[in-house]
Formats: sequence, C-alpha cells, structure tokens
Amino acid sequence: MDVQNRVIQLKAAGLSDAQIDAIVKGSEFSSEILSVQEVEKDPYIEIGGLPSGGRYYKNQVGIPCKLKGQPLKVRDSIVLEAMENSNDSEVIDDIFKRRIKGVSPGDILIGDELYILAWLREQTFTKTPLRKSFICSKCGHLNEDALVPLDKLMVYYLPASVTDPMSCKLPISGNEIALRFMRRKDKVRIENFVNENLALRKLKIDDAKLLEIASVLHGMGITDGIEMLENLDPTDFAVINNFFIKMNFGFNKSAFLTCEKEECGFTSIVPIPFQDGYFLPKIGPDLSYED
Repeated sequence: MDVQNRVIQLKAAGLSDAQIDAIVKGSEFSSEILSVQEVEKDPYIEIGGLPSGGRYYKNQVGIPCKLKGQPLKVRDSIVLEAMENSNDSEVIDDIFKRRIKGVSPGDILIGDELYILAWLREQTFTKTPLRKSFICSKCGHLNEDALVPLDKLMVYYLPASVTDPMSCKLPISGNEIALRFMRRKDKVRIENFVNENLALRKLKIDDAKLLEIASVLHGMGITDGIEMLENLDPTDFAVINNFFIKMNFGFNKSAFLTCEKEECGFTSIVPIPFQDGYFLPKIGPDLSYED
C-alpha cells in the first residue's frame, strides 16, 4: 500500500495527524497500526439451528461459546461421500477438526452431530442446494427435485427443562444418579471398550443399551456403570432409561416435505440418507441434478 492510501486509511480510522505522521515515519506509534490493519475476514460463521440450542458448549477455559463452521473443501467432500456409514468416528473427527471452531470434536454433542454435517453440506453447495424426489404419502403425486433446506429437517430439539447433567432419585433403591449428554468422546469410549472386549464384538440389543447409558453416567466409568445398571431393580432401570431417552435429541435423517400439488399440500416425512451424492452431488455443468 502506498503512503497516500495509507494516510487515507488512517484518517478514516480516526487517528490524529501526529499519530499518522509518526506511523508513516516508523516511530514509536507504529504499533498502533495494529488496530487498523486490514485483517482477513473470519471464514467461520455461527452454526444456527442446533438441536441442542448450543447451550452447553464451553471453550477450554470453561467459558460458554458458539460453534462456528466453514464450508467443506474438496478432500472433505470426497472423504465424507466415501464414508461407509455416517457413524465413522475417525472420518467425522477429522472433518470437525478442520471445519468446526469453538470446541474440540470430542466435545460436540451427539445430538448435534448429524445436523452439523447437514449444515456443512448446505454451506458448501450454496448454488446446488439439496433436492429430493418423493411420492406424497396422501395423494401419491410424484414431487420431483423438491428443495430440502435445513429448516425442513426433522429435528428433535432439546427441551429447556433438560439440564446437563440431569439427576433423579431412584424409587426402589433410593440412590441418586445423574446422566450427562452423550458427546462424541463418549461414543469413542464405547467403541474402544467394545474393541477391548472380545465378548462384545457382536453387540446385542441389551449390550448396546447398557453401554450407551453407562457411558454417560456422571462420575462413573463404563465398566462400573454396567455393573451398577445390571444390579438395579428393573423399575429403577426403567426410570434411568426414560431419563436417557429424554436427553436424546437431534436430526434423524428425515425431512418434512410438502406436496407441490395445489389441491393436496400434504406434508410427508421423507428419508434423507447421507449417501449416494449427498456430500458430492451428482450435478451437470448447468448445476442441475443428474441421475
């Protein structure tokens, strides 16, 4: 930047003639230029509409913070599109490390995870928003290439009455227990626990249920948590299970889409799988979707 343009910029920033003169001459006031230097625009923007409401995110020093994200890059889209399932922890952790700012990937709530992936997809392909063809559940009309914006996703939002952790007194034993929200690091703990225990390699329904709840028992490890749960009276376990269900929230890979037929207008629940063109859409040079 030449001197004349620098002077114009500094005047616009409200600096006095003496300060401007000192800066131009490289005197002790030169450090003040830091306040008016051109800075790169923050490429991250706040992620709105989170199922959790974003109420339980804190930075490394414990201060509440907002989750921010940026569009995917080419390598991100390729990896996500090739992902065998939407629960591949290693792949998603890598993407979140690169594209999400605010907390570490392990601290992201499971209930927000899929919504964040959908948000990243929408931010990336702004000129080719997600479209889905569906047959109306009421009149049978074929709705072709219906738009699927984020506000049409079938999201279960976290009730304001639910806290983290959430505690209750068990009616039979009289003991008090507390459950935390499940975070990505809890999911990884479950995966590691299963890998370390040969008997759990093929999870049964009861194994999965006990593991999930044990992983979020406040102040307990998975092994101790499973032992405690197994020894409960079934009525006490039913209470805990109900609390666990209450603390579940998020996006279940479906959307509310309205029939375009004027005399119908019925809203159907349409599956939105994260595969086959979701993270790398099949579009032509005119940006239209292709089969």
